[in-house]
Amino acid sequence: MSKLLTALVTEHDHILRVLAALHDYAAFHAHDDGDVRAVLGQFVTYLREYVDGWHHHKEEEVLFVAMGHAGLPMDGGPLGCMLREHDAGRRHVGMLAELAAARVPGPLTQEELAVMAGAVAGYVALLTSHIAKENQVLYPMAERIIAPGALAALDELGERASGDPGDGRRLEDLGDELIARFTAARIAS
Repeated sequence: MSKLLTALVTEHDHILRVLAALHDYAAFHAHDDGDVRAVLGQFVTYLREYVDGWHHHKEEEVLFVAMGHAGLPMDGGPLGCMLREHDAGRRHVGMLAELAAARVPGPLTQEELAVMAGAVAGYVALLTSHIAKENQVLYPMAERIIAPGALAALDELGERASGDPGDGRRLEDLGDELIARFTAARIAS
């Protein structure tokens, strides 16, 4: 597997662990957390900057473009599906961002908890399915349809598209902190 595809799969593994922490936070902690907006803000930062800005950016600007050049349509088929799912994910995260940004003290209202629960459930289900499709179908397809030389060239493009490696590490550290705080807390209780 190319370096780029290996990196994307590794990022998927990290994203799935953060999604589990987000699910656990929403299910077990958010209802009585007076700091829920700040915690949601941390999840939103990870989801917007790492999942979308770091990971999806490499897919959309490097891998999907190369697959398009190899003959796959961008507006339909598997690539169109992946792009629509990226957009749907952004809408779920947008709802969480609105809750995080509201400047109302104290815990979330029952209505806000319901919005959060729906957005989290929708996002976790969407991304879990999305990642499985990419790992099991799209990435192997990329290896089949992109010429080996072009696939090797994507490794460098993927690294450049990522930006500063320090930013990626900072966001992974944030994700690791969220995983440790909320997944471990559920296991302990």
